[in-house]
Amino acid sequence: MVLIKNNHPGRRDGNYTRVFGDAEMGSLISAIHGTSISMGRVLEEIIRGMAPDVGNEEIPMDDFFDKIISPGIYIISKKGMTDSRLKFDHKADMVVINVVKNSLLVLEVKLGDNFDTKKTHGEVISLKEYSESLKCAIKSYRVSWAVCFWFADNKASIVKGFKGKITEKEALTGREFCNLINISFDEVNRRLYEEHQEANREFVFDTMGEIFNRYHPPDPPDVPPEVPPKSQK
Repeated sequence: MVLIKNNHPGRRDGNYTRVFGDAEMGSLISAIHGTSISMGRVLEEIIRGMAPDVGNEEIPMDDFFDKIISPGIYIISKKGMTDSRLKFDHKADMVVINVVKNSLLVLEVKLGDNFDTKKTHGEVISLKEYSESLKCAIKSYRVSWAVCFWFADNKASIVKGFKGKITEKEALTGREFCNLINISFDEVNRRLYEEHQEANREFVFDTMGEIFNRYHPPDPPDVPPEVPPKSQK
């Protein structure tokens, strides 16, 4: 779940506090930032829950290596990559297995859309090296790799965001990825962030309201003047 309140309070002694000069405000912005970062982990958990994931009791990793896995499309998530046979010097986010096509697609999944040149160069090297290691580990599959920009509308924007270090053949949008593994892109996004947006807004409004009131206390309510009691004759 991508809920800001689950990450609150954030750091009170970080740069956000220095920017605002207020520890409570710094803590809130830090919690928002931490929630944004956690979306990548939550995205993987959602995908694992919607697509057949190799490396659990239902689909053991041995079935993949022994090639007795049933025809279909599967994923190997980071959790599955902890298997000693898939622990290489370089890492990837996910592997898509297409049993019928006898193919493996090594993926790096990004929620962002723009990266510096040095980082993109390192990501490409890592994907290539992981793919080569995977080829050696299980020689009977054809192995390729791609970069997925989850929220991208087209492949051209992915190539641009990755500073031209990949071609459109090596680019995948989030919707294309979901179509590839037969899950709903819209449903993933609903679970990822849409169903929590109202709760996040309300939490931020309430917390910021408390901070605002410390600096600008509300005026006391108007109290009607006391009416003197009528004298009794």
